Amino acid sequence: MRFYILVILLSSISLSLPREAQGARPFHIILDPGHGGMDAGATRFGLKESNIVLAVSKKLKRMLAKDSRFRVSMTRFKDRKKSLQDRANFAHKKGGQLFLSIHANASFSKRARG
Repeated sequence: MRFYILVILLSSISLSLPREAQGARPFHIILDPGHGGMDAGATRFGLKESNIVLAVSKKLKRMLAKDSRFRVSMTRFKDRKKSLQDRANFAHKKGGQLFLSIHANASFSKRARG
């Protein structure tokens, strides 16, 4: 559900751009799959957040790449750790207009929120 909300949000951002801006150059999105490498993030039932968010980010990149209004870059394509500074430097170097850090949470409590 939230994944689709994100796609709708990105579509609405592009649609709200002036027509001349849409045709001039694609809206550049930097996807940042959180964690990676030795930093697995949240884990539950043998699943690692780092692997889940990498898979979600790759799928989102494929979906957005079908729309010529978007250009998408990713901070990582493999299960490797990148520092926050490396991620920020990458985004600045690429000149992204939107930086999305993708994360997933896990909890043993059914009452957990956030």
